[in-house]
Amino acid sequence: MSSQPFKTGYPCEHATASERCYHPDCVRLWEAEVTRLREALTDAIECVASWGAYADDYFKEKWGLEGDLVRLRAALAVEEPDEQ
Repeated sequence: MSSQPFKTGYPCEHATASERCYHPDCVRLWEAEVTRLREALTDAIECVASWGAYADDYFKEKWGLEGDLVRLRAALAVEEPDEQ
């Protein structure tokens, strides 16, 4: 596994791999990555809800479709605390 969690190049030269960096450039990179991931999760939720609507009620209940959607939406609603 790469030491860089995503292709924007973090961790940076401002901090060691075990530290968080609050340099404005790094914060912008992390914010952009969070936005990208939130958009991907939103799209996934919409896809699951969309194709799930075509499933028979038996299978919706058997596989817990509504519970899955609730968990996905809850994950999207979680706000990270500000740390510094």
